[in-house]
Amino acid sequence: MKPHRASVAATMRSMPDATDADGLAVGQVSTRLGVTVRGDAMDAGVTPGSPEANQLVEWHREVFASYFPLTRQMQVCLGRMFEADPAFAAHYDGIRAGLATWFRRIIDASARAHSIDPDTATWQ
Repeated sequence: MKPHRASVAATMRSMPDATDADGLAVGQVSTRLGVTVRGDAMDAGVTPGSPEANQLVEWHREVFASYFPLTRQMQVCLGRMFEADPAFAAHYDGIRAGLATWFRRIIDASARAHSIDPDTATWQ
């Protein structure tokens, strides 16, 4: 298991009422977001740092934060994983070519707007 995947899994296990269904729900919501919103936004030319992109990043963070605490720094780590991990990249790029990289870029731009350096963000 990749380091950030392991951290996400550990976070999910530490939740008082976490179940496999909770993990499945996060995956289903993420997939729906990717198919209907992020892919469409990328196709429409939404650029990193734009209000539309920042709104998508915030929405993503809020959805995941309803299942486990997710700071902006942690979200940057997820964005890295979505692009770098072959399984996640294949999933996102299977929705739209280049989606994994585009999504990481909008997360990074949003983080910078909140004074977080994506290059040094850690799972905290």
